[in-house]
Amino acid sequence: MSSFDLKLGFGCNNNCIHCVIADKRDKGNLSLDEIRRIVDTVPEGMVIQVTGGEPSIRKELPEILKYCREKGHGTIIQTNGTGFSDDAFASACIPYIDHAHVAIHSSDMDVHDRIVQSKEMWRKTIKGFENLYRAGVFVTTQTVLSKLNITTLYDTFCFIQGIAPGTHMSMTYPHLGGNAWTNNETVAFRYSDYRDEIQRTLKAFAPLVFTEAIPPCHLYPYQDKVLCTAEACILSGVNERVGVDFSRGMDVQDYNFSDICCHRKAPRCRECVFNSRCIGVWKEYIQLFRDRLDLYPIKEEMKCSDSQTT
Repeated sequence: MSSFDLKLGFGCNNNCIHCVIADKRDKGNLSLDEIRRIVDTVPEGMVIQVTGGEPSIRKELPEILKYCREKGHGTIIQTNGTGFSDDAFASACIPYIDHAHVAIHSSDMDVHDRIVQSKEMWRKTIKGFENLYRAGVFVTTQTVLSKLNITTLYDTFCFIQGIAPGTHMSMTYPHLGGNAWTNNETVAFRYSDYRDEIQRTLKAFAPLVFTEAIPPCHLYPYQDKVLCTAEACILSGVNERVGVDFSRGMDVQDYNFSDICCHRKAPRCRECVFNSRCIGVWKEYIQLFRDRLDLYPIKEEMKCSDSQTT
């Protein structure tokens, strides 16, 4: 699937501790006319992913989504869900949404609100998620991991399935820029320090889980049982992602290429049987944990041993 990221702006009603673009808030938002001009350049048939900041803070969102649809595009919206807690606003948008990707960072209200650094947002997020799901929109969720929520990851996924059975859920290691870098002592963790919780969650939900920025050595032995990984999509070319980040000009950028450039591997990674299907980890992860780097190569004999015991 080819998709075009339509970034409406950098404004948001949350201030997530892991937000990678928090340092761009002063770049503002695109006008409705500017948005239309960008949409007019997108090849017909390409899916438009509406992002921000937070798209649902824009009162013109129904009009924007409708314009995308009229121009021949499918629509995905990446959202914290809060705007869709308003029934009238949700009803105005829903006819033009094919897929909503909703950020639910915890089943625990207090933990979620600490992560987004805004009170009472959990309730709005969950109601917005329910409104979208019950209206028949294809919904998926994103849980960005941090030290605040990683110990309750399994509980969060159970909670999501309780509301919307069968929903695909993203388990995302944060890109360590913006707020995530500023708050790295709270946000960043070594994969191996929380391996038990990650493994417990994958054991229960792997076929429903889409992972981002978690290398296969830490997904193992579930690396082939998860629904998909962002890295596999990049390397296979299955999902071409382009878009415009107007903070850096109006030229179309290749986001898959950008992601690859932001990743690094450890020297021992070349010994891993998954080396050819892995792009590594965020380069900032290497920087933070250089002295305690936990990228352990999976050897062929380990795979054979595992297969004999399962």
